[in-house]
Amino acid sequence: MRIYHKNLEQQDTKLLIPFIYNHTEMLYDSDNYLLVCETADGNVYCGFHIENNEIFLQSWDVDFKSQKIFNACIKYLFRAFSVQKINAHYSRFNYHNNLHLDCNYRIELPKSFEDLLSGLTKKERYNRKRERRLLEEQGFHFEEIEESQFDSVLNIFFEMKKKTHNRDWHLSPAEFLKTFNISNVYVLRNDEDKIIAVALSDEQFDTVCFQNISYDVEYKNSAPGSVIYLYYLEKLIEKGKSCIHLGGGGHEYKEKYSSIKEQTYNGSIERLWFGKWLHNTLLGFARKIKHLVLRKK
Repeated sequence: MRIYHKNLEQQDTKLLIPFIYNHTEMLYDSDNYLLVCETADGNVYCGFHIENNEIFLQSWDVDFKSQKIFNACIKYLFRAFSVQKINAHYSRFNYHNNLHLDCNYRIELPKSFEDLLSGLTKKERYNRKRERRLLEEQGFHFEEIEESQFDSVLNIFFEMKKKTHNRDWHLSPAEFLKTFNISNVYVLRNDEDKIIAVALSDEQFDTVCFQNISYDVEYKNSAPGSVIYLYYLEKLIEKGKSCIHLGGGGHEYKEKYSSIKEQTYNGSIERLWFGKWLHNTLLGFARKIKHLVLRKK
């Protein structure tokens, strides 16, 4: 096994999938690298960038083949760079219990929209078509917007998310787009330019990273979130995309359309990993004891 790294170059992007915490305008600067691990079973490629004395590892859906190889890659990075921590998101492997258990949903997109709908029950298919029809009758249509409109639509998205989830990222539209690597924005709107739902996406590669959806609470009974999500998946199929990663969370819609739920790990790996390993191990043990005690009561 041989491990090395090099500066990330444009031709390397075909080896990678998009990473939600990467910075679009930093893709090919001196702080972005490609980690290469040559093994008997084939090579492993993983992008990463360095910021504020931390490594942000593009671990999402990277097949490190084994725990041994993943551990070796982490040790190599700590030897090669004087960073204090390595951030990993949706990794298939943990590292000395430094990461916490999470999940990632993904959909292997079919060749046609009808094939996507075939994974639903008859009642679900009827409801999805009915929701779409009712909004169309109210004059709303699905649209992918031009980049020149991103800022204004993001401001609407921020207002929606504040009302639905009391969420505020404290970022400008430009900062938000950069931070979350958003390349495509979709809306449900009418001819009077009333927007009732927004979907955000990273589509720079064949594999798509879904970012977020929000909707106008005044139209909640018309299910605009459900409607724009299905339109969005249909659009990805039309574009010939092969797969969409939905991330984690307990949202019911992520379990639809034959999605696959995968066990993953998120968090940061400390250079001095033992202290965090001990803390997380004792915390996990305490939770198990508490669970057993509550079951006996």
